[in-house]
Amino acid sequence: MSLRAFFKLVEIQTKLASLFPFLVGCLFAMYRYHAINLITTLIFLVRCCSLI
Repeated sequence: MSLRAFFKLVEIQTKLASLFPFLVGCLFAMYRYHAINLITTLIFLVRCCSLI
């Protein structure tokens, strides 16, 4: 496995690892408070998934 392929694999796993708590937090907010701020949630989701 080349170094470039390894870094791509690690980046994908890191993104998945950061998205899981985000989704759990959104589900908890919907369950507990029956509301979610869609604009800030989408901004955070885009930032979570960005390549930067």
